[in-house]
Amino acid sequence: MSPEVISIGALLVMFVIGTVLPINLGILAFVATFAVGTASLDLTEDEIFEGFPVKLFVTIVGVTYLFSVARRNGTIDLLVAAGVRLVRGKVALIPWVLFLVAALLTAFGTFTQPLPPPPSRSSYRSA
Repeated sequence: MSPEVISIGALLVMFVIGTVLPINLGILAFVATFAVGTASLDLTEDEIFEGFPVKLFVTIVGVTYLFSVARRNGTIDLLVAAGVRLVRGKVALIPWVLFLVAALLTAFGTFTQPLPPPPSRSSYRSA
């Protein structure tokens, strides 16, 4: 059987297990990755980890943690209430308001990139 068919079969099994049992699909995906990678593709653990998007994973974990904190301290409820007030009860406009809020927050996030280091003193010319 080809590795593609084995991968699709593992994906289907993963979805069935994740639907029937209360197990996180991300954890099942890690198990399936190692099972398929080592058994059918003969990859080593290091080769499997080379394809793992670490930056994306850290971003997703950070955003999930941020929203968990925002939900627990009531910030999400305040934003939803403010959004409903802003659209004056026209529920169809709420997704647009949330889109604009997300766009605004994303725009603020672009300004958090570190600045380049200042030039060294040796690059200044003497007057």
